[in-house]
Amino acid sequence: MNTYECQSTQINTRMHYDVIIVGAGMIGATLACALAQQNMHVLIIDSAKTPILNLNEQPGLRISAIQLASVNLLKQLKIWPLLCLKRMRPFTQMMIEETSDQSELAWLDRLIGTTNSVKLNCLNIDEPVLGYFIENDILQVSLHERLMELPTVHLITEVRIDQFLTESCHLKKEILLSNGNQYVAPLIIGADGMHSQVRDWAGIQAYRKTYGQSAFVSTVELSEDPGSVTWQTFMKKGPVALLPLPNCSDRYYASLVWYQSPSENQALMSLSESDLIQTITDYFPKRLPAIKSIRSKGTFPLAKQSVNAYIRQGVALIGDAAHTVHPLAGQGVNLGFQDVIALTEVIVEAWQKKQDYASVDILEKYQSQRRTDNQYMIWILDAFHYGFTSQKIPIKLLRRFMLLGGQQTKINQKITEYGSGKRFELFKNVYPISSIWN
Repeated sequence: MNTYECQSTQINTRMHYDVIIVGAGMIGATLACALAQQNMHVLIIDSAKTPILNLNEQPGLRISAIQLASVNLLKQLKIWPLLCLKRMRPFTQMMIEETSDQSELAWLDRLIGTTNSVKLNCLNIDEPVLGYFIENDILQVSLHERLMELPTVHLITEVRIDQFLTESCHLKKEILLSNGNQYVAPLIIGADGMHSQVRDWAGIQAYRKTYGQSAFVSTVELSEDPGSVTWQTFMKKGPVALLPLPNCSDRYYASLVWYQSPSENQALMSLSESDLIQTITDYFPKRLPAIKSIRSKGTFPLAKQSVNAYIRQGVALIGDAAHTVHPLAGQGVNLGFQDVIALTEVIVEAWQKKQDYASVDILEKYQSQRRTDNQYMIWILDAFHYGFTSQKIPIKLLRRFMLLGGQQTKINQKITEYGSGKRFELFKNVYPISSIWN
């Protein structure tokens, strides 16, 4: 077990905190930084250990696309300078295209021209970039480094929660760890992922649906720099994508994603390196630079999940514990960061006013802000998934007109704002309680 100590109040061998966060991943650790920056006493717990980085090695397998609104949050919490000391890859353009067999719509191509792609450019929204690709381990390590700079945080890793308890009158929540220690707080926050232990303990029901697909993800070394353009191509068997990664030791890297059936992706996993390179080369768009080697690979199931409530008395859920979306547009972690913003503002405002920030009445403000926006994103990504995988002629026709509309200047600008996270307008103007970020 690893711990990083901070201030706490110990009464009868039980340590008391303002908030207990279960889950020290990207979202839970960001929330801990946000609350501790407001001088709240926070305990954050995780069963896993902090990743160990070797920046001389090639990029890892797990990558997140960090939007502009999320970048602003990380800057406010003084995490961004720690990330800049490591590595990341900015992207300035995003291309969405369809290259599946469209012979049925040849008449439409003759009428209006080929309209099978949309390109989003940072220049359309007066920004230098659309976002950044950052390895999950690098982001998590930087967050934990920031936590150690904050005196009111106690981070415990490599420990299991054995029991959740509720004190009399439901005023306090208590957890018992596998090491025998007990911790008490008015509010427990579940940031412990899709299979949340906090959510189950609170009796919050989750609704999960699989897409019948998995994602095959590989980190590859390329023969040339892939540039600053990320692209996603919808093909007949399923979409494929390229995410440019930072250069390391004068080598060029990218993350390749291939969405298809789990059995097809398992077949990819069993191929030799040379056969896998050839299979990817044959199937992916020809703009893909030559692959020199496969550095790592893995498959991940695709599912969406929502819950019947984000809150209970003394309990709140954020990130994947509350909602899981299709990874098509890289929205998952960014929705979690928006959860952090909303929940921090609700908690801190009530705490500063000496109100019961763990009450349902207070926490409902957070739920009402975030539940609608997250559900809206689930619907949008569902529409993309089902719309671009359908082979029905009316749906193909609709797709073609959507791509045509996306080329119009005003529409393209709005899509770019939404895709980059700029729709949150630096996030400080979105929610009424913004003074805590000053």
